Amino acid sequence: MGRLTSVILAIMLVAAVAGSTLTGTFAGFSDSETSEGNYMCAGTVNLELTGDNFSITNAIPSKWYTMEKVLINAGTLDAVASVHLKNLVCIEDVEGAGVATSEPELVAEEGGKIGSKLITGLGVDTCNIADFIDVKLWYDSDDDGIFELVDEGKLSDIACTTYELGIIPGCIQVSNNGNGNGNGGGWGSYFEYTIGTPKVVLPLMIAQNSNGGTVSIETEGGFLRIRIDSGTWEMAETAVYVDTVPPPKLAPGSFPYKHNPVTPPLTEDAYDIPLLWGDGEQVYVAVHAAGIDGETAWAKGVIRRFKIEVHFPDIPEGDLGLDYFDETDPNELMWDHWPTNAYQGDIASFNTEFILNGLSGAKPPKDKKNK
Repeated sequence: MGRLTSVILAIMLVAAVAGSTLTGTFAGFSDSETSEGNYMCAGTVNLELTGDNFSITNAIPSKWYTMEKVLINAGTLDAVASVHLKNLVCIEDVEGAGVATSEPELVAEEGGKIGSKLITGLGVDTCNIADFIDVKLWYDSDDDGIFELVDEGKLSDIACTTYELGIIPGCIQVSNNGNGNGNGGGWGSYFEYTIGTPKVVLPLMIAQNSNGGTVSIETEGGFLRIRIDSGTWEMAETAVYVDTVPPPKLAPGSFPYKHNPVTPPLTEDAYDIPLLWGDGEQVYVAVHAAGIDGETAWAKGVIRRFKIEVHFPDIPEGDLGLDYFDETDPNELMWDHWPTNAYQGDIASFNTEFILNGLSGAKPPKDKKNK
């Protein structure tokens, strides 16, 4: 009986092994882990400009004129700034109107008597004034108040070239939890300002990417003056951070200067903060506003300064291949610049185009499994 039982059990074991071969192997152990919080958010490149347009009337020969523009990258990505003087147009003033009827201009263009000598003149309707206007382009590449020369030359030549100025970093962002990258539920940012430098005007960015106003900061009368103008967007409260070290986190409730709540809702607010810092000292500033609509706004931007200098020199006749007067003779030297008169009242107009191009990212690593 025992032998029969052994045979039966052996047959059953063979059947069980055969069954497992046909139906697959049973899993023994398993485990899993999840990496949470993965996401990808596209960055931004946002160029803003402040400063007056370059407009000069009644320019005096040999006098230099200067214009500054502040370039602001209000986006989150580093980008390369370039400038191009474009759409150059030279305009001859209308004969019979204003200075065009003056004797020196007509003589210089059409011929006549200058001093004691008769000249043939340059010709009628001479308007190539851009060939004589001197231009210098400057750029402060790190906003330290020191401008570097980009190029110099005649306006007609400068206007034919696009000049790369340099990289403007993206906004410095710190999230509410202070993790340093804006990914912790906040999108605030701070900016740098050097005490004693000219006024800075930054965009007030509402809901991250909507330019809803401006924030200005300047040093004046023993105060750091900060002005918030939100346009038509109504603010319910504002807060400001200023210190020689960056804010550890961008939580407006912890900022040392607050107007909370702003009653009634305002579109303008102002802070006059007594100066605790000396000229040339760098401070970190964060400006925040909350709207009655529940949206929030921050002053955003990294600034770089651009400067253009121009002047219209006296034109010696030798520059035009003419030789009516002897410039070595003191009695005739005063007449050597008679061609300058031909450009009285003439106009040179152009557009100054600034371009901000984002940097291309690195190529993905080579991987046989990821072609």
